[in-house]
Amino acid sequence: MCDIALDYASGYDIKCNPMKCQIVIYNHNINIVFNFDGIDLKAESQNTHIGDIIGPNVCSDVIQDASYSLIHGVKYVLNNFIYCSHNVRN
Repeated sequence: MCDIALDYASGYDIKCNPMKCQIVIYNHNINIVFNFDGIDLKAESQNTHIGDIIGPNVCSDVIQDASYSLIHGVKYVLNNFIYCSHNVRN
């Protein structure tokens, strides 16, 4: 998947910063190192994404709060762009 992302990025002149990439693995028994654009990324059991903790040990309340926040944000954007065409809103 890392190679696919890099191929897509190069095809559309998108620059990736592997130092900002994070790998979260949900099986604690596996120790994998991913190589992304020449940088080795070690998989972690949990990490933070846009202020929310993600990983296999996250309680359902955190996931539910993040889901509600995402839904609220999408509805807010769609409401503010209600008069735009469908393609613009997407």
